Amino acid sequence: MTTPSRTQLDQTGERIRDGSATADDWAVLKAYRLSVRDAVAPLFDGVRLIASEENIPITARLKTNYSIELKLRRETIRLRQIDDIMGCRILVSSRVEQDRIAERVASLGPSKLRDRRERPSHGYRALHVILGSNGQFLEVQIRTPLQDAWAQLSEALSVKYGIEVKYGGLRGTPLRVALDSLSMSIDAAERGKPPTSDERFSFLPITEEATHDALVELRNLFL
Repeated sequence: MTTPSRTQLDQTGERIRDGSATADDWAVLKAYRLSVRDAVAPLFDGVRLIASEENIPITARLKTNYSIELKLRRETIRLRQIDDIMGCRILVSSRVEQDRIAERVASLGPSKLRDRRERPSHGYRALHVILGSNGQFLEVQIRTPLQDAWAQLSEALSVKYGIEVKYGGLRGTPLRVALDSLSMSIDAAERGKPPTSDERFSFLPITEEATHDALVELRNLFL
């Protein structure tokens, strides 16, 4: 199949969103996903070269049909506006390294920064660089070990307790409180200062070692 037109993509996205997608729509989505992958391949090669030079791990992923369907239903966004269909992840040792590597990645082409450290998404913290090429995008997630451990735990919990865990669901439950509290602890540990002046959260660990141990305890408790 050739690369879908803008009109095809808009119509396909709407049918996927409202649950009326046909086999042809899923074929259009598959073709589009592959076209995004191919369009941003040179950018990914550049990011991979940076990771190799820095001797840091990198992984890549192409967003699944299911994840795209959930995003379309969760957000008011068109299919062709989704900027994380193709993505990769880099792990670095600290926030300082996050900023430095993000600067190198951003130099590869037109880019925008999405700082989830300052504005976490339902507890998720990371630094994202969105690179553009030929009207398509590559999302580069740059995480510290603690940020990655939290994200991996959230993913595992969403498999067991429902996808809503990743998007702020189960409010008021011990699981939600624990996840949100540990997200604040990660920020505190990496900044080296208390997460909040609110004395209700004075119990939170503020060292990286203590926060890591708390993440392990949470995994053992809920998984």
